[in-house]
Amino acid sequence: VPVVTGGSSLGFAEALTAAGTTKLDAPRTVFRLKRPIHFEAALDIPTGAAAPAKAARRYIQGVPAGCFAASHIFHVPTVAGMRIGLAEFQQDRDHCESGIGRARTYYLEVETANVSGLLSSAREDFIVLHSGSPQEDVDEVARHKLMDLWGDLRLLGKPLWGRFAAFRTGHRFHHDLIRKLAGEGYLETVELSDIKEFA
Repeated sequence: VPVVTGGSSLGFAEALTAAGTTKLDAPRTVFRLKRPIHFEAALDIPTGAAAPAKAARRYIQGVPAGCFAASHIFHVPTVAGMRIGLAEFQQDRDHCESGIGRARTYYLEVETANVSGLLSSAREDFIVLHSGSPQEDVDEVARHKLMDLWGDLRLLGKPLWGRFAAFRTGHRFHHDLIRKLAGEGYLETVELSDIKEFA
């Protein structure tokens, strides 16, 4: 997949919007979280960063809801003094293109030597985070991580409705979460016409 608009999803969202929609005869179905879930794992330590003083964890909690809603707390305990970022999104209320869709991707300054050979010239538009990064950059990264979560959950094959709170999560963690959701009976399939109200 090409990297566009600073690693954000904005270019893709604009292209899909321009393409338009087509009405289908089949009913639209979504997955809905049937019961609460708590999932956690050890935090990966970025290459080039020092290990935190105590073992760090990452986790996500989800509860059933009549839409997709999520909050994400971005926190890097391996970079002393870095600010904590927060992002929130609710699908029936917020617009992707004006919020999380515009959020660029990032890398940590301590990772520069390890990632510079892997990235194209597109990295010039990425956010480089360090202990002195301004709050607006850290919050933008939190919005990007929330977009990552939403996109990864679509690997289930259809939209997922639930309300989630994520802390320090990333792609690998999301993929493990998907396997748990799909394999342990957390999901039910519902037609949109069966849902009377948003919760």
